Amino acid sequence: MEDKTIFGEHNFKADHLDVGRILPFFPWKELFEKRHFELPYPAVIHTDDEAETLYRSVVDMLAGLMTGNTVDINIDLTFEGNPEDTASARGTLIINVDFKEKPDRECEKLNITPKELANYLRLAALDWVMNEENYGSILKAEPKATNCWLITAVTSR
Repeated sequence: MEDKTIFGEHNFKADHLDVGRILPFFPWKELFEKRHFELPYPAVIHTDDEAETLYRSVVDMLAGLMTGNTVDINIDLTFEGNPEDTASARGTLIINVDFKEKPDRECEKLNITPKELANYLRLAALDWVMNEENYGSILKAEPKATNCWLITAVTSR
């Protein structure tokens, strides 16, 4: 019988995470809500030309970040307490986003600040951890700072 990894039994660290890994988790809903479009994402990109243009432009910028290797995303999830007690796993998740070259020009065209872009990338990385590194557990994230969350296993398999 194979040993299964359980969320909380070991810390997790990802240095220089590939942007491509988190792209499916990009927080499009938040991006469009912040810009006060009438319809929610994804419906808005099919009915509003401005929203579709914004979507395509952000996709192009994200693709450039991915292929240009101009952003460093570092993730560190450190668990508290006894690693044997995975039923109540709690850990501190820190996600740092650093641009090797500031995407000022690209961001300015989209009316997004580099700080806002970094926050969107952090949210995408958070969602990636919650969905891809959970080992079957349902997780809850409680924000502690711009780049820090308390992660708790609600249920484990």
